[in-house]
Amino acid sequence: MDWSSSGQGYSVALPENLQSGKWNGYRLARPPMKLVSRFEVHPEIGTLHDNFVYAYANFQDYKYLGTRIEVDGIVREYKWMTYGEAGTTHSAIGSGLKYNRIPVGSSIGLYFSNRPKWLIVDHSCSAYSYTSIPLYDTLGPDDVKFIANRSLTEAMLTHGNLIANAVCEFLRDNSKLMDDMTVRPTVFCSVPRLYL
Repeated sequence: MDWSSSGQGYSVALPENLQSGKWNGYRLARPPMKLVSRFEVHPEIGTLHDNFVYAYANFQDYKYLGTRIEVDGIVREYKWMTYGEAGTTHSAIGSGLKYNRIPVGSSIGLYFSNRPKWLIVDHSCSAYSYTSIPLYDTLGPDDVKFIANRSLTEAMLTHGNLIANAVCEFLRDNSKLMDDMTVRPTVFCSVPRLYL
C-alpha cells in the first residue's frame, strides 16, 4: 500500500506526550502502537543491511548519498554517489578489513565528521559482521581514548583532516588506523595502513 497517496502519511504522533512543547514522538503510521520487524511488501527485509542490499540490487544507478562542497566560500551543487558506487565502496572497505585480518565481531572505530563515508563504513561493518563504534572530535581526546579502549577497538577508520588531531595518541598498540582507504604517507609511521 502506498501510504503517501492514501493521505495517511508515513508517521503519526504517539498519543502520550513525551515532552512538553510542540515536539512529539513519532512512530510508523501502520501500526502506530506496535513495533514491526518486517514490512508486508518486502518481508525479506528485516535489517538495515537487508535494506541496503535490496536497494543496491534494485537501484544501482539511483542517487543515494549527496554532499555539497564549499569552494571559495560558495556552496556548490550536490555531488551524488549512487547506490552502485556506495555498494562497491562498501565491499572494498569490508574486504580491506578482512585482508588486514581484523577478526569477525571486532569493534571498528569510525572517527569521521558526519559525511557519506561514515554511513558507507557503517554499512561495511554491518555487512562483514563488525561492530561500529562512532567517535567524534566533539567528544574530546579523553573520552575518545576511553571509548576506543573500553570497546576494544581493533581498527579505526578516519579521514585526512582528523589524522592531524593525533588519533594514534589514544589507541592501543595493536590498533590500526585506516585513513580514507587510500595510499598515502602517514605522520604515524608505526601504524599499519589499509591499501585498497
